[in-house]
Amino acid sequence: MTRKYKSKLGSRSYAAYSAEKLDMALTAIRTKTLTQRQAAVRYNIPRSTLKNKLKWPAGVPPIFSNEEEETFKAYVI
Repeated sequence: MTRKYKSKLGSRSYAAYSAEKLDMALTAIRTKTLTQRQAAVRYNIPRSTLKNKLKWPAGVPPIFSNEEEETFKAYVI
């Protein structure tokens, strides 16, 4: 007989913060008005998330330029 797992309310919340709060926290850290710990407490964002967002900016830079991508696209078509 299989069991149906039901998570308890509030047991593990993923990204329980808004994008605006994250941006505000990162801006405060970058302008040196708050430390990482202070921003984590004030905006209720995990410190590890803040550290990762500061270390690795959103997205990976593209390998090819727009010109090269258009050339590849034209070649394939």
